[in-house]
Amino acid sequence: MNRLPTQLALISAYSNTLKGLKLSMDKDPFHRMDVDPSTVIQQLTFPVLRKLSIIVRRNTHQVVASLLRRCPALEHAVIELDHTYKSDGILSSMTADYLPRIEQLDLVAQKDMEVGCDELTLILESHHRRAFNNPISTGVPQSFLRKVSLSCFTISSSSDLLVLLASLPKMEAIVLSDLTVSKETMDDFANTLITASESSSSTTSLKQLSLIRLQDALTDDTIGVFCSIPTLKSLELQRIFRITDKCAQHFVKAASHLERLVVQRCPLISVDSLNQAKESGVKHVVFSSMLLRRRTGQTTLLICVVTESKRQINK
Repeated sequence: MNRLPTQLALISAYSNTLKGLKLSMDKDPFHRMDVDPSTVIQQLTFPVLRKLSIIVRRNTHQVVASLLRRCPALEHAVIELDHTYKSDGILSSMTADYLPRIEQLDLVAQKDMEVGCDELTLILESHHRRAFNNPISTGVPQSFLRKVSLSCFTISSSSDLLVLLASLPKMEAIVLSDLTVSKETMDDFANTLITASESSSSTTSLKQLSLIRLQDALTDDTIGVFCSIPTLKSLELQRIFRITDKCAQHFVKAASHLERLVVQRCPLISVDSLNQAKESGVKHVVFSSMLLRRRTGQTTLLICVVTESKRQINK
């Protein structure tokens, strides 16, 4: 009889008591098995597993999908897909039907992957059904999803993925990094966030927004919409190439509710804009920019950290 590989043997032995599980499948750990590892996983349950972190690689997609469907108490999932992933069931196994207690999703694709928005949309639609149904009258449980991070996905202009994300009522933190996304899609995302926050029946609680390496998808006006979200406490902008010092007026207006502002590698924004934000009442401001020293040909990273009591400049 073929022995189970070490990873699968350990998972099988402790499935009932595991609270955290981290798997890196750089090499297929199941390739010598005579039995389909998905079949083994389907015979297990993970009743107390709270956090699952997996780097998915070739030939392990079905195993990971089976595993995700056996974790009813999972609260935090970190899934990094490889370039071979093509709608193989992993993302569709992360809907609220399979992960009813999920609070945080960190999903990472690979650049230039041909992964559409359909499965990601299914995840958010499942939480929408729960969020906007009365559990007493319908019997549908509520959604617990409050933190989402999406990295390296391609968001088509016809997709309502980001609109769904923006309108989830319990969402507290959103991180969008390295997305291939249009300006129009980001404008819709921003406008949905502000519309939700201004609704008379609003339960929007967005506190943290991080926008990283979105290149040309954001403008000064879009940043102004984000700054108008009254619940927003932390705004992080990294490598956004089109925003300028015109954002200073938006940072100043947001000072009444914004507590943390981070601007890094945005070449058209100067430290003066951040100083205006600090002087208007933003408690913690971080600024960094690339400075080119033409005489020496050297590149220096300027980091300016402004705290409540002092400003430090490190070269």
